[in-house]
Amino acid sequence: RDQVRNKEIVYDYSGALTGAVGGTHGVSWQEITAFQEQAARLHDEMMKEKEAGLLGFMDLPYKEEKAREIITRAGELRNGVENCLVLGIGGSSLGGRALRDAIKTPLYNLQSPERRAKFPRLFLLKILIPRALRPFWTCWT
Repeated sequence: RDQVRNKEIVYDYSGALTGAVGGTHGVSWQEITAFQEQAARLHDEMMKEKEAGLLGFMDLPYKEEKAREIITRAGELRNGVENCLVLGIGGSSLGGRALRDAIKTPLYNLQSPERRAKFPRLFLLKILIPRALRPFWTCWT
């Protein structure tokens, strides 16, 4: 476990540089270095917010007891839940969607319960307009 936690995440942006995709769509080294000072300042601000307890999500990977509680509760709900609906505003549903699509498949919800190992279907909505939600309420009530 400690080996995994201490590894750095490396982001390879070489495919976004002008040498890879051309000057019209690529990012130049000049643009990257011009942003360096602002990025460092924003990073410092973010670390201060984290230390002040304003960015709790950054500590989630280290809250193993909370993770165990969530896994236990999910296991308890698994057999009695057919559908899981996550409501988000803006980009708040994108993380869940990215995880689901990376771990499962974008067509996961269309699979049979047996194919899904009886896990619930997962619906991630970013539209909270009541009119848009009506089909979900009528299907599930």
